Amino acid sequence: MHTKDNDEDFQRQVANCLAVTDNPFSQSAESSQEETIKAITALLLTCDNGPVLAALQVERTRLESLLEHKPGSMTAAEIAMQDKERLWNCRAAIAWIEKRTA
Repeated sequence: MHTKDNDEDFQRQVANCLAVTDNPFSQSAESSQEETIKAITALLLTCDNGPVLAALQVERTRLESLLEHKPGSMTAAEIAMQDKERLWNCRAAIAWIEKRTA
């Protein structure tokens, strides 16, 4: 049975699948998009596409809303870059799931 707490935990679990690059200048590591798709693939082994897709769409909306405002400092700009990367990876994961289920 889903409860609000379970839904929030699941939302957090899906959001944690959205990888960001530790070092954007490193060429040896996998891309954050590949890491995101791997994490989403692993999550889909334990649950259906629908809830994951819905949680990704909620996260996409949250990130888009967050990024509507310009950062006021360099630290905020650095954080915004991570959120932009999460948003790009979120969009990629949504497209990947939609293509997979089409």
